[in-house]
Amino acid sequence: MWRRRKHKAIPCPTQPGCSHKEDDGDGEEAEDDEEERPRKGIAKRQISSNISRPEGTVSTLQDYSLTQHHPDGRRDADYRRWTALKMGMKAVDAEFFACYQNFWELELLATHRKYRRQGAATMLIEWGIRLADEEGVPCCVLSSVMGKPLYESNGFVLATDEKWVFQVKGEEEKVECFVLVRSSKNERLVSMETGDGYMMVSSL
Repeated sequence: MWRRRKHKAIPCPTQPGCSHKEDDGDGEEAEDDEEERPRKGIAKRQISSNISRPEGTVSTLQDYSLTQHHPDGRRDADYRRWTALKMGMKAVDAEFFACYQNFWELELLATHRKYRRQGAATMLIEWGIRLADEEGVPCCVLSSVMGKPLYESNGFVLATDEKWVFQVKGEEEKVECFVLVRSSKNERLVSMETGDGYMMVSSL
């Protein structure tokens, strides 16, 4: 599922020349130009959700499935692990994605086993990055170790070599992820012309 993120720009104290972004906080969709509304409406009905609230699906699942209906816990889910995942994703967002005013984020990518290794995942990725290129904005993804080569083959690069680990303190089970970013089309053109690095963090 691709999600289009929009934030208000405020000065970023951690990176010179960068703008830190702040959500509207009202959970409403961002204003769109008249000519863009039909296309975005179709996109949202397919696999995208154009929302400005940063917490999204994980927060919704946690609140609905665990705290409201199963306050004492349940055998097929662990509230502590949902919390660790949510807090970890917030930390990644603050450190790596906050410097983008507008970007597309790939939140979930799943392929039915019947259609694996037939290009279905690549097609879904290309669908989102095509929209991002049309708008001139970057794409971001928090990838599993297994999914990393797929994203790299589609133009994503590591924002850091460090693995991000989501884990409940005291437990052996953990989730390891990589943060990858695909720069906007304009940034990639500038990089090729100047010979600078492929990924450029900037405010768009």
